[in-house]
Amino acid sequence: MRQLKPSFIIVGDVAVRGGVQYTVNNPDEWEEGSEHHKRWETHRTIFDPEEYNSGRATKARLQRQLNEVCTRSAIGLICPYEFEDRYREIVESIKSEIKDWNDIAKTCKLSFYPVEFEIEGANQKVAEALMRQLIELMEDLREALNKGDFKEVRNLLRNKKGFSEILPDDLGQDLREALESAREQAKELAKQARENADQFELVQRAVDTSKVSLARLAFVEYADEVTEVIETPKVSNRLAAVGAEV
Repeated sequence: MRQLKPSFIIVGDVAVRGGVQYTVNNPDEWEEGSEHHKRWETHRTIFDPEEYNSGRATKARLQRQLNEVCTRSAIGLICPYEFEDRYREIVESIKSEIKDWNDIAKTCKLSFYPVEFEIEGANQKVAEALMRQLIELMEDLREALNKGDFKEVRNLLRNKKGFSEILPDDLGQDLREALESAREQAKELAKQARENADQFELVQRAVDTSKVSLARLAFVEYADEVTEVIETPKVSNRLAAVGAEV
């Protein structure tokens, strides 16, 4: 059976702590038929806007450094072992910069406490979880392309290329081709929207989602393959031996 390439998951990301306070005012609830509604006002107080915005900008910059070697997923940052040395360098640099920033900050702090978990190539549950995410990604890309929503396509493509580094070679190639196809078509849709709006609908109708659909099908097949392995009852050697004696 095809396996994921050895890698690890990092739980925890660069975050801004403090510096802002939210209060809820004038809460209101009411019923309309079978529907329940709730409404309120949210009041936000930023104690030092300059420092808070600086913290958010620093956070985003440090996260981009992690993105050099990691792919963001719903289960955490994923890094192939081949990039481990570079990842360690980035983590040490981030921690050092956060310490320097926190030493002078007054109203908010930056934090980064990564916890790492190894992904073994034969870990079917992780493989299944990743396949489900990639299937959803392909479905969302296909929908956005068919709508001509190039902004949403760009948003969906952000920091997804790294997934291909931990997938089996054939699935990694399928993913790269699908992402590149979506990226090129989003670029063309954006160009027409900017330069020739009259032709935008024609370009939209000509959108080709075949690469995305093929990748989705490959991920579905692999997810089914993995799920079948997970759900197959396993008989221990001890029980098998007892059964043999009977």
